[in-house]
Amino acid sequence: MDAAKIMMFHAKDDPYVPYKSVVNFAKKTKADLKLLNRGGHIGTEFVIRKYWKRIKKFLDH
Repeated sequence: MDAAKIMMFHAKDDPYVPYKSVVNFAKKTKADLKLLNRGGHIGTEFVIRKYWKRIKKFLDH
């Protein structure tokens, strides 16, 4: 797995996926993680609308 190709967004208050496990995964793989304080189990549409510039920069790089 090439971590340079992984970008993740995760909220600390996600009721289904504990954020610590996501942080550990990101550290182990060196994936790009944007950790949000709030957002619950955030959806793709929200992430794309709010972070499109960051996502586009990541994809273009």
